[in-house]
Amino acid sequence: MIDVYLDAACMARARLALSPVSEALQLLALAAAGRRHPVLGDPGPLARAALSDPDVALVAAVTQPDGTGYTPDLLTPKPLTGTDRSILDTQLDAVASTTLERAALELTTGRFPAGRMPRQVRSAMDAGTFATRAAAGLATFWHNAFADTWTRFTLLTVTW
Repeated sequence: MIDVYLDAACMARARLALSPVSEALQLLALAAAGRRHPVLGDPGPLARAALSDPDVALVAAVTQPDGTGYTPDLLTPKPLTGTDRSILDTQLDAVASTTLERAALELTTGRFPAGRMPRQVRSAMDAGTFATRAAAGLATFWHNAFADTWTRFTLLTVTW
């Protein structure tokens, strides 16, 4: 067991919030790796079918097959307050508006430091479309494979 002691100032800056984009990204990575979600189980046929979309496949190429290691921060923006839909839209806008420089830094030095960047990721980076395509891929995956599960997921996490 790990004990963490936080003072009042630290707790005042702490925030606990569900992130629709981060959760969808985790399910996408599990579907791409053929693994199960610890709470939801099998990602399902809709999640696997969504992987055939080129933008969803682009995001899958950046995820870690085993769920460990660095996930580029641009793919996991902080959730702000609001309705589930507005939080999702705000997060997707944040992904899409990521600068080319930041995307390049996170992908080349964070995720693929050894230079083994998948071809489709390199092509999107070279074309300057990685961030917008990643946002589109996350939106497509969310709507096709995760939107119907989100309410059940939030109820499970809130009642822990």
